[in-house]
Amino acid sequence: MDQDNEKVAQPHATSTSSKERPRPEATHSTTETIQSAGSEHVVDSNYVKRDVKLPHASHKGAKVFALVMAIILLALGGVAGWFFIYYNNPDKVLADAVTHFYQADNVVFDGGISLMDPDDEASPIKSIMLDFDLSSLRLPLSTEASLLVLFDEDAEADLDMLKLKLGLVWLTDGAIYLQLGGLHDTIASLNLTPEQRAELQTYIDTFEQIDNEWWRISVPDLIDQLELDSDYDQAFNEMYVCVLDSVKDNDLSDLAPLYRKHSFFSASRVSSRTSRPDVSTPPASGYKAYEITLDRAKLADFLNAIYDQDSEPELVSCLNRVARKYNFDELDFEVNEFTAEDFELPEDFHLYAEISYFGHELRSLNAEWTASDYLADAGLVFTYQSATVNPPDSYRSLTELSDTLIEAFAELNYAWSSLDDETDYPDADYLSNPQEVLN
Repeated sequence: MDQDNEKVAQPHATSTSSKERPRPEATHSTTETIQSAGSEHVVDSNYVKRDVKLPHASHKGAKVFALVMAIILLALGGVAGWFFIYYNNPDKVLADAVTHFYQADNVVFDGGISLMDPDDEASPIKSIMLDFDLSSLRLPLSTEASLLVLFDEDAEADLDMLKLKLGLVWLTDGAIYLQLGGLHDTIASLNLTPEQRAELQTYIDTFEQIDNEWWRISVPDLIDQLELDSDYDQAFNEMYVCVLDSVKDNDLSDLAPLYRKHSFFSASRVSSRTSRPDVSTPPASGYKAYEITLDRAKLADFLNAIYDQDSEPELVSCLNRVARKYNFDELDFEVNEFTAEDFELPEDFHLYAEISYFGHELRSLNAEWTASDYLADAGLVFTYQSATVNPPDSYRSLTELSDTLIEAFAELNYAWSSLDDETDYPDADYLSNPQEVLN
């Protein structure tokens, strides 16, 4: 029993002996062994008791902190002021948008024009709508346009509807591909009697052959078909090369600094892109709407400044060189000076723009006015991206087109002039010989 107590009083087996561990110089040092539930713990109370005091914040540190916060707040306020007062000033936003437009590598256009008759009895034409797109302002380019004219059903018109489509591809080698569509739909809407349609069936078939076909037009071949004198033939071919080179090199980036110098637009923020009270057209998400005011005098100065950069624009200079080369004194190409009076606008003309809040990118332009009692609207949407232009997969030659058109229009002209006289329709046998009509 005494042996067991002695074992309990001995230090833990893993503790370092007093000979191996130096004692700390402390006035209060004890070693207690606590036994509980078959285990033993050694508590070493060799420590020095000290008071812990938290340092007081100095007045100098508080001043530095307040100064730093004030600088941060002033900086944030300055940035906010710069952003809202200067960066998003309407005139600066518009100037940035126009500059970005001029400096873009390529701009794709998608637009349209519409004329609507607000009065049911004002005109037999109820509406005219033109939609188009354009892949670029330089070669190669492609465009497609569609025209729709709707007539009043109660009006005594020869047509219920006129629907035409035009396709154009213009390549860097000068070749032009042209497509004319909608002829079949237009002919179908003609208010013709069965007798009239039967008499014109030959010509209707001709137009349906042209409908939606692609035609390749070579300007040199077209000039050759005109059978001009050799000097005129060569001169017009060289002039076409002048035009071709000008469209190939159509670079608008030089206009950006000129616009900054002659800013002919001013802007004001609006909530809707229309002045009509019954319509609301808010801007797209991420964009703001602006009403644009045109300064006609500054626009004239801007256009005149374009030509003041050189004594003569390259296109005009090239055309004049060709004219002098072939001694065509009657051909003198020049650019007249513009004045503010050249840009008269209707009194109710309104122009609106959508411009991005960040980056100031011009997204669209919209205009509205009144034209001959019609409510007119026009719009353009801009996309800043490259465009790939390829010729159509199949097409027909210019020679075939010209021969077909000459015959068809000559025959149709004679036939159409006789439609008002019901007793004098052109004889089908006579019209079947187009050479007699052409003569």
